[in-house]
Amino acid sequence: MLATRLPLASPAVRVGAPPALSQLTTFRLGGHPARIVDCDTDTQVISAIADSDRHGRRILVLGGGSNLVVADRVDDLIVVRDRRSAVHASVEDGRVRVSAQAGAAWDALVEWTTAQGWAALAPLSGIPGSVGALAVQNVGAYGASASDVISLVRAYDRATGQVGEHPAQTLAFGYRDSALKRSVAQFGGITPRWVVLEVVFDLGAQPQPDAVAPTPSPSPPGAPADGIGRVGAAYDQPAAEPGTPATPADPAFSPGAAGRVGVAYEQPGVGCGGPVCGIGQVGAAYEQPGVGCGGPVGGIGQVGVNYDQLAAALGVPVGSSAPGAAVRAAVLAIRRSKGMVLDAADHDTWSAGSYFTNPFVTPAQAAALPADAPRFEAAGQVKTSAAWLMTQAGIGRGYGIGDRPRVTTSTKHVLALTNRGGANAADVLEFERWIVDRVRRSFGIALTREPVLIT
Repeated sequence: MLATRLPLASPAVRVGAPPALSQLTTFRLGGHPARIVDCDTDTQVISAIADSDRHGRRILVLGGGSNLVVADRVDDLIVVRDRRSAVHASVEDGRVRVSAQAGAAWDALVEWTTAQGWAALAPLSGIPGSVGALAVQNVGAYGASASDVISLVRAYDRATGQVGEHPAQTLAFGYRDSALKRSVAQFGGITPRWVVLEVVFDLGAQPQPDAVAPTPSPSPPGAPADGIGRVGAAYDQPAAEPGTPATPADPAFSPGAAGRVGVAYEQPGVGCGGPVCGIGQVGAAYEQPGVGCGGPVGGIGQVGVNYDQLAAALGVPVGSSAPGAAVRAAVLAIRRSKGMVLDAADHDTWSAGSYFTNPFVTPAQAAALPADAPRFEAAGQVKTSAAWLMTQAGIGRGYGIGDRPRVTTSTKHVLALTNRGGANAADVLEFERWIVDRVRRSFGIALTREPVLIT
């Protein structure tokens, strides 16, 4: 077994009056909360949350603060910060499983696992925030989603006061969504009913010590790909959101349940250019290797390349596979070029990342779009590009409203709204409303905010 302690998603704070949340969020927004409670153990996390709930206080479990729009007046808010960041890796039933505490910085986990030669997380490199938040949001990028590799979430249930283990199948993962995220509405609209304590990832089959791994070779588009990290559904063809929101249960964790990684949709999506398989599936993540989503196993050090821009950067066809270290380096370079790698000196990174989700539209709405509009089929609906809609509506990079706007789109990436200095949540929301209205008037499509709003 390997074990380590990773950097934390949230920075240390000095003892005394709580700092403004503008110092603890990547958008640099937010006033002073009532209190910040730092927790170093499961017991402390649970006690802080339970105490706030008993007293009817608003509570925010804060990780990296990378998906938040926070108002100036939040002096009734209790902020709980999970300072646990231990990671353990083991081989169970021939598969590499990594458990990470929720407070660990997500990209530190990606870096560490990639350095061990386990490639499955590499496409999700460079994403700020914590391990726990990643599971709630089902964060995704460059042809991969968190649900592709999550096998189990251990969480505290605020309704029952119990800690339970939730296999991925029970979490109803969808596009930037999960049953965890949907439970936020039950408890004040900020923090989910189920607070993540630990996430277990299945990173693929561990090669036998005396086995000779096959030499991976790129596959032509549409052909089965080598690589245990082959993501089950291409970025352009995600599975639909579950028809009925699922509620996490507490079934006993078993190798059989966890071994089928991320089959977390009621409606499977099209994946891998061949048989139908769930978007949560990872290549060879089945009890029967080679069935669906991958064919021959190229090795745990390889990961599927399912996104055009990433494939071009690596010089391989879409649908092939590449070494994890190369994929991580390419993803970081792409994200950096878009202002999506945090840099205190670069105002393009003073943001919450992509501000709007890509909208799902009906076939009729899709047909009414211009011929060159992006269209991705998804279980009876069509997904189009929020960035394309904004651009076509006349909202380009570096765009703002007014003479000296404090909030603009990024100069590198139109989908990110950025704080140019001195902005507050009201400025952000005004610009958001302006963009939503302009896109709606241009195309009849409503854009939806992705970050969590705290007012």
